[in-house]
Amino acid sequence: MIPVTYGFDGTPSAGTPVNFDLGLNTAIYGNGTCLMELPGSEYSDSEPRLFLGTDLGYIICLHDIAGIGLIVEDAFLATTPPLPVLDLQPIPQYAYIAVGALVNNQVYGFHYAVPGRGGPSKQAPTFYLQDPRPTTPTGFDTFGAHDAQLSRPDTAAGLVIADGSNLLGLAPVPASAKGVVILDADEDQVGAAVKAIVSGSLLMLRQDESAILYDPDYAADSGASPCDVNITDGEPDVCGYICGNANGDGSVNVGDAVFVINYVFRGGPAPTPLGAGDANCDGKVNVGDAVYLVNYVFRGGPAPCCP
Repeated sequence: MIPVTYGFDGTPSAGTPVNFDLGLNTAIYGNGTCLMELPGSEYSDSEPRLFLGTDLGYIICLHDIAGIGLIVEDAFLATTPPLPVLDLQPIPQYAYIAVGALVNNQVYGFHYAVPGRGGPSKQAPTFYLQDPRPTTPTGFDTFGAHDAQLSRPDTAAGLVIADGSNLLGLAPVPASAKGVVILDADEDQVGAAVKAIVSGSLLMLRQDESAILYDPDYAADSGASPCDVNITDGEPDVCGYICGNANGDGSVNVGDAVFVINYVFRGGPAPTPLGAGDANCDGKVNVGDAVYLVNYVFRGGPAPCCP
């Protein structure tokens, strides 16, 4: 395990690798495949837990006790029969945070109860989500803060699913999801095969593991606009867009006005990111932006400003 700290400017810094002997028989529990954390606000003792998924289908809860360190608090099978746990991510739900486990083509949501303190059973999932797409998911994540419980049962958490293709699946997860939930997934073109996603979908790993995609403008309503980040050259990478370049071809011209009109009136694709089409900077993308672009291109009007 490599601890990571963050500077005042948000820059991450990797610390010295630390080895933990959990005392578990790998022949029984398997080898670790993924890891997630709940910060402690979920539990009465306010102490964080780490959850480790394994290739033999186990989810192992590690309790971080002040002054002692990590101990194995519990271990349970995610599914029966057991299948490898491919990914673990928190899923905000109504009044609690689910431990989300990606197994095969389903995301299982567990409400983990601290042993000996009652609460829902952790050996059975509270719900599981099925992706209707034919491909097998390889990674998933949710939008927004991972440690904020949803306060109302009529809300939903946004889920984004990677499956190794050029399409990300976007779907809402009901705050009070129970039993089987078939995801109403929309497909979002990202232009690069994505294997895994993390941290609110800002970081994505290409299927061939050749690069990390960084997407600061990713949102449920505007979709993806990733760019490759070189993490070895020590130079900052800029992931931006050209204001007014709604169609993403690298220049602002009449084609962008046509693109906006097609989006507004004909249900065409949205500008990526959506803000690139807000040429008149009023916080919305509508016919006024198309008129603004025509005035700029043909009549020497003011340049696109964008928010």
